[in-house]
Amino acid sequence: MEDFEMGLLREEEWKCQWIEPEDEIDPAVFKPAPYLRKVFTVEKPLKKARIYMTAHGLYEFGINGKLGSADKFKPGFTSYYNRIQYQVYDITKLIQTGENVWAVVLGDGWWRGIVGGVNINDFGFKLHFLGQIILTYEDGTEEIIITDENFKTSVGAIRRADMKCGEVYDATEEPEGWKLPSYNDSAWKNVHLASDEHCRKDILIPSRSVAVHEKESFEPREFTDAEGNRVLDFGQNIAGYVKMKMRGLKKGQQIILVHGEDIKDGVFNIGNHTLGLMPHEDLFQQIVYIARGDEIEEYCPTFAVLGFQYVCIKGYEGEIRSGDFTAVAVYSDLDETGYYSCRNWKYGNQQRHE
Repeated sequence: MEDFEMGLLREEEWKCQWIEPEDEIDPAVFKPAPYLRKVFTVEKPLKKARIYMTAHGLYEFGINGKLGSADKFKPGFTSYYNRIQYQVYDITKLIQTGENVWAVVLGDGWWRGIVGGVNINDFGFKLHFLGQIILTYEDGTEEIIITDENFKTSVGAIRRADMKCGEVYDATEEPEGWKLPSYNDSAWKNVHLASDEHCRKDILIPSRSVAVHEKESFEPREFTDAEGNRVLDFGQNIAGYVKMKMRGLKKGQQIILVHGEDIKDGVFNIGNHTLGLMPHEDLFQQIVYIARGDEIEEYCPTFAVLGFQYVCIKGYEGEIRSGDFTAVAVYSDLDETGYYSCRNWKYGNQQRHE
C-alpha cells in the first residue's frame, strides 16, 4: 500500500508571512541577491519534515549547508498577480538534532528581471519570500517554522542575478559558512513583513510545471577566432550555463564569459540577439567571476540561463583541461516517450533525435 500526501489546500494553512529583505532600492539598476537565514532547534525525535516555499523572483534553498533540491528556477513563471506556484520538499534527512539553519538566496527571475527582450521590472521592484517548515515528531506533535520578522538578511557574492544578463559573482564577498548553524549573523539585519499588494496567499497553487533540471553536459573544443579571442565551441546550441574550474587566479581577478550562438566571418558574434532594444545589452549573456585568490576556484551560475554554442573567455590565460569548462543543458525534465533516427546521406553519419 502506497502513501501519498496532500499540499496546503486552504489559505489558513499558510501560517507564514511574506517577507521582504530589501529596503529602499533603485529600480533601474541591478541589485545583489538577498541572502536569508533562520536558525531553529529540533529537540525531539523527528518523524518527518516538509518544507513549503515560493517567491516573487527565484529562490534557492538549503538546510544546514546542504542544497535542498536539484530543481532549478523555482517557483517557475506564472502571471504573478493571478497565481503563484509553490513547491514542497521532503527535508527529513537534512534535519539534525539541535540547531538547524534554513538558508535561502533570492534572484530577480521573471518577477523583476529582463523579460521578453525589452522589459525590466515587469511585475514588481522588490523581491519577496514565503515559506514554512512543518516538523512532525515521533510523539505525534507538530511544530511549524515560518517566514517572519525573525529571518535575518544580508548580501554576499552574487552581485547581479538576471536570467538574460547573467550573473556577477564576487567570491571575495561571500560570507564563509553562512549556510551553517554555527555562523555568527549578528551583523545581519532582520527582514520586514512585505507590504506589496501582490503578496497574497489566496492565489497560491501547487506547482503545475515540470521541474527544470540539469541534463546533458558538453566538453568544448578550444580555438582562437579571427580577432584573437579565446573561444570554446561546445558543439551544439543549448540553453543552460557553464560550470567553471579555474587555477592560479589572483584575488580580484575578473574572468568574463560571453555566451553566443554564432561565428560570423571567423569572429565570435552576438549580434543575432542584441538588437539595440533591450536595456543593459552590453551585459547580455555574460557571466563575471571575481576571484578569491585560491589555488583552485569553481563556480556555477545560480539564477541565469543562457542560449549558446560558443563562449568567449576574457581574463583567463590558464590552460583549459578536460572538465574545467563544462556546458550543462538545463530544461524541463520531461519523460522520454520515443525517438527517431535518420541518416545524413550526404555525409553518411547516423543521427539520433529524441
